[in-house]
Amino acid sequence: MNFDSIFFTDPFSLNVTKRPLGVPVAFHITVEKYIWHFGDGSSLTTTDAGAAYPDQTLVHRYLKKGPVSVTLETVYQAGYSIDGGPQQHLADTVTRTSPAQQLTVLTATPHLVAD
Repeated sequence: MNFDSIFFTDPFSLNVTKRPLGVPVAFHITVEKYIWHFGDGSSLTTTDAGAAYPDQTLVHRYLKKGPVSVTLETVYQAGYSIDGGPQQHLADTVTRTSPAQQLTVLTATPHLVAD
C-alpha cells in the first residue's frame, strides 16, 4: 500500500513599475500554469502551486517502488500597463523547467497486530 506524496512549490508573481522617459510602465508577471512530471510516466497540469502538509492540495500516488526523477515546468505570462491604462498581455509565454529532484519511492506494508 502506498500513500499520497505531497508536492508544492513557491508561487511567484512580480509587479514592478518603471518610469522610462518619465512615463510609468507597470509590469506584471504571473504563473499561467504548472506542469508536474512525477517521474513515473505521469504528469499533471494545474494552476495550483500546491501546499505543504497539513494544507496539501497537490498529491500523487506512486504505484511502484524505486527511484523517480521529478521535474516541474512553470509557464509564465507577462503583461504591462502604460500610465495607468488597461493591462496588455504579451502573446508569448516563457517556460522554465526545474532541476530534477531525485526521490526513492518505498512501499508501505500494513500489518495487523493483536493487543
